[in-house]
Amino acid sequence: MKFIFKISLFLFVLLIGLSVLAIYWTFYKPLPSYNVTLRMDGLQQQVDVHWDPYRIPHIYAQNEDDLYFTIGYIHAQERLWQMTLSQIAAEGRFAEFLGEDLLPFDIYQITLGIWYTA
Repeated sequence: MKFIFKISLFLFVLLIGLSVLAIYWTFYKPLPSYNVTLRMDGLQQQVDVHWDPYRIPHIYAQNEDDLYFTIGYIHAQERLWQMTLSQIAAEGRFAEFLGEDLLPFDIYQITLGIWYTA
């Protein structure tokens, strides 16, 4: 009886630990860090990005190329999930990821040919 209790307790603690780890990797780890200094090869000069309390970035760049590069980086940092979802929708691959119920939508998207046109 003690052996079964120990095994059950071990499995319970293991399950809780794996759940906490999964929640951390799924929800916390992907979030961007807003108080960090990055060095990037694509920039010619220093660019400052300040985030206001409403999470709106304010970009201070010394030339247009650095400004556009930084805008693209911030956009990808904040909306990569949305761009990926839009790409999957345009390719007609929603049913692969979200279930067979979306198969008519995928057929419609493939028929339109938006991905091939783009």
